[in-house]
Amino acid sequence: MKKLIITTISELLGFDGNEIFLKSRKQKYVFARQMSFYYLRNELFWTQIKIGELFDVDHATVIFGIKSFKTRLEIYNEDKIIYLKFKAVLKHGKIDEKELLSAFIIKNKRYLSENLKNYLTAAL
Repeated sequence: MKKLIITTISELLGFDGNEIFLKSRKQKYVFARQMSFYYLRNELFWTQIKIGELFDVDHATVIFGIKSFKTRLEIYNEDKIIYLKFKAVLKHGKIDEKELLSAFIIKNKRYLSENLKNYLTAAL
């Protein structure tokens, strides 16, 4: 799992994925680390302790990271898009554009006009 996360981070965010396993507090590394915590906990149902062992941090750091990333997902659309791409790559080994578009339509259906929803749905 560690190699897959490193490769995915490198592809999506454009920096060496190994950096997220260091104790750096640079924002781009913290973001990627917290995104990984969130994915492992909510998609693969890993325990906080197991995630902490993978990243060499304690479980409290993992809990804080998961909560922080969840808040970012609720506020920033750009972060949602990055997370959906991250999740798609880890799940399928590549970015599945149809899955991303479908998730976008579902999450934003109340904000989209009927014409736009129909157009996007037809693109699927």
